[in-house]
Amino acid sequence: MKSQSLKVRAQVMLTYGAPFIVGALVFALCHYLERCGIANVADYYQKNMRASLFAGFLTLGSFLLSLKTGIVIKIKENVYDKPGYQEKVDEAQASGVKTTVYAPLRRLSKLLSAAVLSALLASMLQLTLGLFSIWWAAATCLAMAALALTYLLEAFALIQKNLWDWFEYLDDEAEKAKVVRKAAKDKAASQ
Repeated sequence: MKSQSLKVRAQVMLTYGAPFIVGALVFALCHYLERCGIANVADYYQKNMRASLFAGFLTLGSFLLSLKTGIVIKIKENVYDKPGYQEKVDEAQASGVKTTVYAPLRRLSKLLSAAVLSALLASMLQLTLGLFSIWWAAATCLAMAALALTYLLEAFALIQKNLWDWFEYLDDEAEKAKVVRKAAKDKAASQ
């Protein structure tokens, strides 16, 4: 059970820590480019990126905010409320895994919330801190944009995993229905 707890902690650290690591790497890259004189980060950012990043992240954050509830409810109804899925959770709990029926859905909801918040914050930074022609201001805005994109990619991966679970459940149900149809057909043929 202790290894299961460590596995869950590692998964949480990866999910919520990876975007911050990516953001820190982008910030460090901007610092390196500025310090070595390779590029004027603030000037390039303000002329070529700030407006697009503002509009893009404002749109992305608003879009995700409007879809978040719909996505979570639809996946809940079509995956987590199904008896077949709940039986799998019961089996996992019986074997010692500490989980609940809706734990993965709760995780998806939190990750989508983090993606929405980070996208809106990235947009807001482009309009406020991005106005300053200082390398660290541009680096901070770019790092926040990278953080938001990483959350978006993680949310996409988690949604995809939930869809795979849903399709697996649908395949199992289709196989059961096929067996029932075959039995009914065999019964009708024998009469």
